Amino acid sequence: MGSRIEIQLFASPRGEASGKSADFWVDSSFNCRLTGCDFGPAVESEFGDDDYEYWHDLKPASTQALLVALVRDRFGGRPDASAEFQKYLEQNGINAEFGFWH
Repeated sequence: MGSRIEIQLFASPRGEASGKSADFWVDSSFNCRLTGCDFGPAVESEFGDDDYEYWHDLKPASTQALLVALVRDRFGGRPDASAEFQKYLEQNGINAEFGFWH
């Protein structure tokens, strides 16, 4: 599968009786997964176990569609889309080449 980048999207504070967590990873082949876990007494009364795990798997073509949708949602309809895109890349340490023609 190659290398993978993983991030934690959310985690309930430690010590809570009930809570949730969500994580995301993408591998070098552009497969990705968003995982979640609910835990606590309510989950146990519903499912007979104290945690419930679930996930969404995306293959590379779907990861590509996700990336396009996220960029559209974040930058679409903005006259300053290019400048804001560049700023976003810089703020997140993402390398990109800027080109122009005149």
